[in-house]
Order: sequence, then C-alpha cells, then structure tokens
Amino acid sequence: MAVVAAIAAAGCGDDSRQPPQGTGVGVGLTAGPPVKLFTCQDWNDSDPQTRFSTVARIRDYTGGPVTGRGTNGQGTVLDDEQAYEFFDQYCDQRLASHFLLYRLYSRAAGFVGQAPDN
Repeated sequence: MAVVAAIAAAGCGDDSRQPPQGTGVGVGLTAGPPVKLFTCQDWNDSDPQTRFSTVARIRDYTGGPVTGRGTNGQGTVLDDEQAYEFFDQYCDQRLASHFLLYRLYSRAAGFVGQAPDN
C-alpha cells in the first residue's frame, strides 16, 4: 500500500473533468478504448462510470490466468478503490498522459497486490 501511495503522491485528482459531448464515453463496460490501449489521457477525459468500468476491466485482465513453463496461477490485483485513486492521482501528472493504465496497474499490483477473489 505504501508503494502505491508513494507512486501516486505526486499528483491530485480532479473529479470535475467531464468527457466531451457525443464521445460515447461512460456507456457501459465497453466504453472507451480496449483495456490494453487505455491511457492516462483517456482516464482524464472519462467520467466516473467509465473510470470504474476501466478499473474493473484492468483488474479482470491483470488478475487472469498466468501460465507458462513452471508457472500456473493468477496475476495479482489491487483493491478497486485503491486502483481508482492511484490512477486519478498518477494521471493528473502532465508527463503521464500517454502511459498505459494496465502497465501502471501491473507494476503497482506486483508490489502491493493480492490474489484475486474468485
């Protein structure tokens, strides 16, 4: 938890941002770009519903099966509220606009994550 807090401490979120009218952002679980392409800029341009949906999609992606030679299990995940706050603070930094959220999430979950609930 301290690692996520330390990583995210550099910025503060602003929930007042709204996506431009007519973008289709915020409509169900399929809103926005594919989870592997969702960037901090997409996060900043999204409404809270799309953000929560994105956190869930990334959790499901990252916490999925991990297989390979000598490996069999599931990836580690963050608490959804913790991940939302992490993205909100991290993506507030101008330099992070093109960072991929699933990559940020995977690294943070590697330090402070836990096995997904089934």
